[in-house]
Amino acid sequence: MNKIENTKIEKRAIRALEGPIIDSDYLDSSFNSMDKELSWDGYIYVFNEVKFSNKSFDDKIPVQIKGKWDAEQKEINKQRIQFPIDLDVLENYYNDRGVLYFRVLLSNNKAEIFYGILFPSKIKMYLDEAKKKKNKKQINVVLCKMKQTPEEMRRICKQFIFESHKQGSGRGQIVPKSVNVKQLHEYNKLQATAFGTASPYEFIQRVSVGDVCFYANNEKSDIWYPVEIEKGIQMFIKQEVNQPIRIGDKIFYKKYEVITGTDDERIIKLSKNLILNWNTGRFNFEKKSSLSELANDAAFLLDLKHSQELYIGNFKLPYSNPKLDNDLEDDLNFIINLNSICIETNIVIETSFEHLTEGEIQSMLRLVEIYRGKLLINEQQLYTYDLWISGKVYLFIICKQEGKIVFANRIYESKYQGYVRENNNFYKVPLFSELRGNVLAYLYKYDYAELVHQVDNADINHYTFDTLNYSVIGLIEAYDKNGNKKLLDLAQYIVEKILTVDDGLEYVKINRWQIKKRVAELDDTDKQELNEILESTDNLQIKCGACALLNRKAEANDYLQMMSEEDREILRGFPIGKYL
Repeated sequence: MNKIENTKIEKRAIRALEGPIIDSDYLDSSFNSMDKELSWDGYIYVFNEVKFSNKSFDDKIPVQIKGKWDAEQKEINKQRIQFPIDLDVLENYYNDRGVLYFRVLLSNNKAEIFYGILFPSKIKMYLDEAKKKKNKKQINVVLCKMKQTPEEMRRICKQFIFESHKQGSGRGQIVPKSVNVKQLHEYNKLQATAFGTASPYEFIQRVSVGDVCFYANNEKSDIWYPVEIEKGIQMFIKQEVNQPIRIGDKIFYKKYEVITGTDDERIIKLSKNLILNWNTGRFNFEKKSSLSELANDAAFLLDLKHSQELYIGNFKLPYSNPKLDNDLEDDLNFIINLNSICIETNIVIETSFEHLTEGEIQSMLRLVEIYRGKLLINEQQLYTYDLWISGKVYLFIICKQEGKIVFANRIYESKYQGYVRENNNFYKVPLFSELRGNVLAYLYKYDYAELVHQVDNADINHYTFDTLNYSVIGLIEAYDKNGNKKLLDLAQYIVEKILTVDDGLEYVKINRWQIKKRVAELDDTDKQELNEILESTDNLQIKCGACALLNRKAEANDYLQMMSEEDREILRGFPIGKYL
């Protein structure tokens, strides 16, 4: 086939471009041929009414048109092409208000229009890129295929008008101070306007190809500066969808996020831990959240492995078996088992798994091994297990009943009761009675109403006084470690309960005064009663404690030295040791 004359190509290109303009009730044009005007080939006239007049006139847009015969169709079927433009021509556009740049590709059976909305800040990006690359003559500009409809042509024109009016000429003060995308953290406001855009996805497509410009602003200025979006940048839009996702009849998620990129990749973010790539069918699972959310994700993946389909709302979607290697499947089952233990004991582990230490994970694994029956548990024997995570302790009771491993909450458990046994009689005491301060101070939670209920439900008599007093000591120790005043209040509550039954218990009174001394000075009445106890008792520990509370440390030390070495160490280890 003979080569077509360039003038013919140019005229056919102009005719193709004029088609959607003629079909629009709001556009008109005036194009030159044979490059009669420097850098420009004419104008598109935009009106805001179907009747053209000076009153309805909106703007006159400068246009450049380039035609090319693409006989072998190397470019005509692409969605984007690159076209070299002379730098001095770009400078002309930059110093004016920009240009609508069209490249029309022609073949025997079709004509395709590619366009670029070259407003000043976008041209500046190309000129800056040319300087970095040390280009002397040209730079490649990205052009996008245009849908050849009057609505699309009008959209492109309106977008150019908006951006060029907002930016002015490249010779002005705004465009030279445009903001690089890496500088956005210095600004607190960001805005963009996209014409003829029906969805968030369309919006990011417009931004990524350079049709739409972002503008940044901070409180120090009322000027909005254009943001330079790097060529070829990928953009994503995130949308929250409130629809249930289920497998069979089980709903796993009531809402999720869809992340769609300008590369057409679609990601479904089900949780902090689990992401599905709908394009590839692959998933990414990372342990980032707390246990309950992780357990839901683990159950979802294991169910999906056997189901091969899921429902989003009422729509059934096929999903090929997720590839779960043995290590991952073991990990998922470990998470589900650990969560089952926590549900059984009404315990919530709130720490994110990404913050766990190796030692904490091993402690969890050992608990799960007990749950799975891999460690020997004897019938009719109670075991305790303290699980330390992030400085908090989770307390378990473990036993075996009729061949089944049973877990219970060691401190908040309605099925079990603490007791003191005396002559085949059982007297109730709080479950926390035997806990020392180095455990009580770091409980994973404090349910004070429940702790008070346990005290109110206890038997308070001569058989339980020692155990209850021991719980007072534990609570004081816990207060000394974490400063939680409510623990001291609970200790005071138990002391008053005991003294109501027997007000002659000197060791309980010593605890009452050391509780008070931690938050206030002892008054004259307190000191008088302490002196009376000193005169009436022969108990060295009581004498030592009383002198310590009265700040008579030399006397307290004398009494301390009279004790056996074992008794001295015991007393120093108690909370009263703070005042020795």
